[in-house]
Amino acid sequence: MTYGIIGIKPQIIKAKIAGTKLYVKFLDGRELYIPKKLFPFLKARTGKVYIADGETIIFDNADEVIHVSELLGRYEDYKYSFA
Repeated sequence: MTYGIIGIKPQIIKAKIAGTKLYVKFLDGRELYIPKKLFPFLKARTGKVYIADGETIIFDNADEVIHVSELLGRYEDYKYSFA
């Protein structure tokens, strides 16, 4: 597995919904503001946001989650595997 741009595995330390954007902060200092419209299930979503294992964002009353690979790309490097 490849570990991000500076040799460490990307780890989410903070996530919140801020107006029309999803804000995500990573342990290595990167911060992202992503338009909620890119994730249609977030359109009317407000409420608590949880971080699971530093790689997954879970939302109150939502059936979907967002994984770090959806935010940073390189799905093959960060996808979940049973191995």
